[in-house]
Amino acid sequence: MGDAVIRLSRAKEALLVESTSSLLQGGIGLLEAYRSAGEMLRGRERAAARSIVSGLELGLTVAESVGRSIDRVDPMHLAMLRVVDETGEAASPMARANRYLRTSVQFRSRVLAASIYPAFVVVAALIGSVLLILVAVPTAESLVQAAAGSGDGYASWPGAPRVIPAVALTAVVVTLGSVLIAVASLTGPAQPLRVRLAKIRLALPFAGSVEMLTGLLAFAHALAGMLEAGIPFTVALRTATACPNNAAIRAGLSRAARYMENGTPASAAVARALPRDECLRRWFALCESGADLPGTIDGLATFLEARLTASIQRLTTLVEPVLVALAGGVVLTVVLTLVKPLFDLYAEVLP
Repeated sequence: MGDAVIRLSRAKEALLVESTSSLLQGGIGLLEAYRSAGEMLRGRERAAARSIVSGLELGLTVAESVGRSIDRVDPMHLAMLRVVDETGEAASPMARANRYLRTSVQFRSRVLAASIYPAFVVVAALIGSVLLILVAVPTAESLVQAAAGSGDGYASWPGAPRVIPAVALTAVVVTLGSVLIAVASLTGPAQPLRVRLAKIRLALPFAGSVEMLTGLLAFAHALAGMLEAGIPFTVALRTATACPNNAAIRAGLSRAARYMENGTPASAAVARALPRDECLRRWFALCESGADLPGTIDGLATFLEARLTASIQRLTTLVEPVLVALAGGVVLTVVLTLVKPLFDLYAEVLP
């Protein structure tokens, strides 16, 4: 089984879950649903479904079979598979996983679609700036120096003392950022560096709000799905805290779970562990007031989906003008930094 591990993108994993969930809703058993999904799908999804079927036929649990067949299974999907193993009922947990993964993929696609054109403009501006520095400026400088009878070289260009350090600083910042991201991706989720970087992402305007809502949505869906299946609240809470992808959200929810286990009311525990998030505290307060717990948490998931939809709409509305303005700012800065010294040279050497 170890040789059969397949890496699926989030969209392909969602497609596999959607196919299996649809078959389960039609009354087909879990093993037959995966087998039929393997016949309907193509490429890696088909290979993953067939590998899962092989694991189930060998007597593995669903979570073990999927975990050994697919590399980096979404935590919320894995939580629902554990519910299937514990309760023996597959249709409802898989429908919950399908709902979350489909929503997550849709949001990612919308943000990506809104970012492609502006990102292309930014990259084109940066490439044009580099070409201007490396090709156009030395050529123009040599012409000016030839007209002036000077041969001092590139260092005589007045803009060099400002542009060269700026380009070097940009390269250093990009390199350090890449190294930090690579180190954080290799460390465990509880490592301080990864948690700090996750907190920085949450602090970003607009994008941080979207990431926070996405993490809370995974938590709410997992918790609601397990409570509906009859899993005890403490067990469901512990499992659901591991579902968000953001390390800082996971750490905060884990602290809240520990507070609850020590006797702190749910709303107060969430307020202590996640002081910046009022939404979760208010919904847990409703449960403390006598509201049905599984129904309330399911309502929380629906509410978070609506909030995430609105946040994505605001983000996609702002992404294009902000990135285009950034590209324009890069071009304007380069032009002002490079062209003005050239005009100064012309003024010095020409009558």
